[in-house]
Amino acid sequence: MVMLLSVVANLDWSLAKAGGLVMSVALAGGIVATILGSWGALQIVNRWR
Repeated sequence: MVMLLSVVANLDWSLAKAGGLVMSVALAGGIVATILGSWGALQIVNRWR
């Protein structure tokens, strides 16, 4: 997520140094990806039961 945003936002430095909105979006995107991945794995395991 962070790599994608650094390309889109055309940042030449790290997102941690940039801070602000870009860092917040990267953090929120990572959290959402983690939650969706966990939910998907639980759905797969639930079908096996």
